[in-house]
Amino acid sequence: MRKRGPVQAQLSHSRTRAFGPQHGIHSGPIPWVKRCQFHVHNQRFNCGQINVLMALNDIGPGDGATVLIPASHKSNFRHPELDTYRMKSDEASSGDGITGGIEVHLAAGDALLFVDAICHGSACRVNSGERRVAVYRYGPSWGFFRHPYRPSQALMERVTPRQRSIVFPHEKVISPAGSLSAALS
Repeated sequence: MRKRGPVQAQLSHSRTRAFGPQHGIHSGPIPWVKRCQFHVHNQRFNCGQINVLMALNDIGPGDGATVLIPASHKSNFRHPELDTYRMKSDEASSGDGITGGIEVHLAAGDALLFVDAICHGSACRVNSGERRVAVYRYGPSWGFFRHPYRPSQALMERVTPRQRSIVFPHEKVISPAGSLSAALS
């Protein structure tokens, strides 16, 4: 079997959502982003980035659950309603009502695993309280450039070699002069 490059934990954080819309629909096949790709080649699945959402409390109807459009990661066409329901930079939005979308309800402790290439977002939260999840994203190590986060030296000294290979497998990062990554290195 051909050896693939190392996988890397690219992002982990907790997310708390209160009342209202939060994240509109995003990802999917168009526009194509290499780090979020999904395709099948020679009978093997190739997934660029995997997301794991772990529910820290129960998430049911009205709680702002994650909305997925099943099989959208396999499409070669943009969802015809994406512009209406898409994530917007200047306002909150939600995936409520998009054709084919389903809310994924979770009990505290459940985990939802999906390829980032699937169209996803969140429903509007109409119930009181908060939706709490822990988010973990894993992908190919070459995709670490998306965010300028880098593990601290103190953390890297505490982890085992195996953990280091997942947290930050790069020996040396070369960034273009003047880039944000260079400033943070």
